[in-house]
Amino acid sequence: MLLLRKTYLKREYQTYLKSAHWKKIQKIVYSQNPRCYVGNERYPLNIHHTNYENLYNESLQDLVVLCEFHHKALHSWAKMRGWKPDWRDCLKKHL
Repeated sequence: MLLLRKTYLKREYQTYLKSAHWKKIQKIVYSQNPRCYVGNERYPLNIHHTNYENLYNESLQDLVVLCEFHHKALHSWAKMRGWKPDWRDCLKKHL
């Protein structure tokens, strides 16, 4: 049952990332932060949710721009440790 729930949530999240609402947020976030928070790279960029408490109704403070490399590294780092790190601490000290 848990696996079905996770699959549903993942699909719902992927749909959200294609929505007009998310595209509008992306435009704002990228215009305010056109470079990776960690390495100052300009592309390819991703937007990372610093928490999922406000998912689907994020404030700009819930989001950080990362290059693709640092975004994947952050998720890998957290997954290996089995916990959600403070993303700023993780990025500055470990990546």
